[in-house]
Amino acid sequence: MKKNNQFFNVIICTLFIISIILSSQCSSPEKPGEDASIKYKIEAADLYDAFSNNEEEANQKFLNRIIEVNGPLASIQTDAKNNTVLFLLDDLFGIRCSLDSTYSASNKEVLIGLSPGENISVKGKCNGLQTDVQLSECVILNSKE
Repeated sequence: MKKNNQFFNVIICTLFIISIILSSQCSSPEKPGEDASIKYKIEAADLYDAFSNNEEEANQKFLNRIIEVNGPLASIQTDAKNNTVLFLLDDLFGIRCSLDSTYSASNKEVLIGLSPGENISVKGKCNGLQTDVQLSECVILNSKE
């Protein structure tokens, strides 16, 4: 009888752990991929100004939220991990958009077609201000000259 109770307890504990893992997967924060909903739409210059003028207030509004940023492309670079990074406004003091690696790999022709000065729309997760405003897991929504 003791063995049956121990076996039953192991089964119950295992099911409990599995249910916790599954529920945490279902409630994880939304990633900014192409299908994620946008919380804010803002011009690149306005976003940079918001963080430059009042970083605390800008963090409350934008930090960890999925936003769409529109503005002129300053440059396209590659980071240390060989990921594509787009800079809007300026290379040093503007918006730094780290592209989602899966998006980047499957949209090389879109990236090749971009040129500095072109206005683009990018969606990504806002990670706050360092030297520039950081967006991660970005995708390009559209580009137009």
